[in-house]
Amino acid sequence: MNDELDRLLARDLLNVPDDFERTVMARIRELPDPAARVPARPSPKATHWLAGLALAGGAAVGLLQLLGFVFGIWMATSAN
Repeated sequence: MNDELDRLLARDLLNVPDDFERTVMARIRELPDPAARVPARPSPKATHWLAGLALAGGAAVGLLQLLGFVFGIWMATSAN
């Protein structure tokens, strides 16, 4: 099985004609505008608010986890 794989890897898998680039570029009607691919960045104010919201959400979840842990300890120690 390794001999077959080695034989496949040793040969050229794709023979590209010499004029391939010229043919492809001739068929392209227009090149993409590089500025059009740059994603719009949110405003710094929106980024600040979203970061604060994420921080508050994480703090709320952490607080709920802490309260659940304390409640579990309280239930385990107060059982008769």
